Amino acid sequence: MRVLVVTSLYPPHALGGYEKSCQDVVDRWIARGHEVDVLTTSTRFADLDEVGGVDDADQPHVRRTLEWYWANHQILRPGVRRRIAIERGNQHKLGELLEQRRPDVVSFWAMGGMSLGLITTCIERTYPLALVMEDDWLVYAPEVDGWTSSWSRRPRWLRDVASQLLG
Repeated sequence: MRVLVVTSLYPPHALGGYEKSCQDVVDRWIARGHEVDVLTTSTRFADLDEVGGVDDADQPHVRRTLEWYWANHQILRPGVRRRIAIERGNQHKLGELLEQRRPDVVSFWAMGGMSLGLITTCIERTYPLALVMEDDWLVYAPEVDGWTSSWSRRPRWLRDVASQLLG
């Protein structure tokens, strides 16, 4: 089976148990012969020497290319142009990986501060989804996603038009 995992952080660049749980599951899937790709943010916390010397070269299945609305323990509220760039960039990175790898399932993990439109794209493309919740990110994620939160109080028709115009 081909699995795409999408998450905000992934070891060794991690804050705690959520990311380690994700890595444990990914390692077990790989050990059982599944093809797994991890799509995560480019956030890095420490020098590799401080986190055990693990380098991305040691994890070719991990792609640290997404951007998110979080830095240094702060929720970011960038301007409209920057939000559009983040959303389009993340959609492009997801789309490329979906086309290249054609996963059988997409597993979403910690999505607080992330582009929730990534989930929408997978739903629209009819990928089976597995959402993993170790906290209440389904509750708070819409408020900390800089794109989703900026449209949540607008009329539905306007959101639909903007979605078509902005991609």
